Amino acid sequence: MKHNFLFIKIGLMAFIAVFLILICTSGNYADKPMEQIASVLSQAEGMDGLKAGAAGDLRRYYNLEEEDLEGFMLCLPASPMDADELLVVKMKDEQQASAVEQAILQRQASQKASFEGYGAQQTALLNGYVLEIKGRYAFYAVSPYAQGWQSLFSEIIRA
Repeated sequence: MKHNFLFIKIGLMAFIAVFLILICTSGNYADKPMEQIASVLSQAEGMDGLKAGAAGDLRRYYNLEEEDLEGFMLCLPASPMDADELLVVKMKDEQQASAVEQAILQRQASQKASFEGYGAQQTALLNGYVLEIKGRYAFYAVSPYAQGWQSLFSEIIRA
C-alpha cells in the first residue's frame, strides 16, 4: 500500500515539474530588435520581388501608425498586379494584438476583393495567407514563400 502511494506521489511530482517547465517556456519570445528581424527576413528566398514599405504605406494599407508600434517591416509588391506582401509588426504591448490582427485581416479582405474576378492567381495567394501573433509580434505574409518566411521568423524570435 505504501509503495503504491509513493509511486503516486512521484508521478504527481513529475507531472507538476513537466507542467511548470511547459508553462515557463511557452510563449516566451526573445526581444529581438526589428532591424535584426528585417535584416534576416530581407535576405530570404522570394524577397527580391518586393520593395520596402514606409510608415505612410503602413498607414495607407493597414491603418496602423508607426508611433503606436515598437517597429515594423513592410514589404510590398513591386507591381500593382502582384499580391505578394510581408508585414512583421513588433507591438509595444500585447494588448495591441487584437487591433493589429483586425487591421491585417481588413487588408487581406481588401486585397482579395480587389483581385477577385480577374486575378485568379493573386486570389489563390490571398486565400493562402499566413497570419500569426506571437507575444508582441505579428507576422503576415501573402506569397508562395509565406511558409518559409514564417518558419524563419519563428526561428529568429525563438533564438
